[in-house]
Amino acid sequence: MSIIVPTLRDGVLTGSGRNAVLEAVTDRGVTPVNVTDARFGADPKGVRDSTAAIQAAIDAAAAGGQGAVEIPAGVYKVSDPFISLAAEVTVFGHGDATVIVATGKAPEEKIGVFHIGSYNTRRQDPRMYRSGLRDLMIKTGDGSQAHQ
Repeated sequence: MSIIVPTLRDGVLTGSGRNAVLEAVTDRGVTPVNVTDARFGADPKGVRDSTAAIQAAIDAAAAGGQGAVEIPAGVYKVSDPFISLAAEVTVFGHGDATVIVATGKAPEEKIGVFHIGSYNTRRQDPRMYRSGLRDLMIKTGDGSQAHQ
């Protein structure tokens, strides 16, 4: 048995280490959906809002009953109503090289940037299990604590 050690280059996982991390994230051999693919079009430079693109990628991964969504290194601007996670879908980034910037004002109803329902309105879907979020940074656009 060989051990694969992930390699970080400029804060991004590369080579066989990246593949090992992808295998661990997708634990059933599911190919991750990449939010920057043309069919979703998330903007890793943070110029355009990527909320709808990231949500569409999550929805596409969930359509098969289980999946994984990769948010590659970059800066992604998101806004209210932010992003709903899905049952049996893992969303993952590349550590501090993947930055989600929440923009705009926080709504009256307290919600997270990534959420399963909200503070006041819980999602009643009985399948809302095994959803996950890992290896990314979330920041607010105005430096306030509105989205923390």
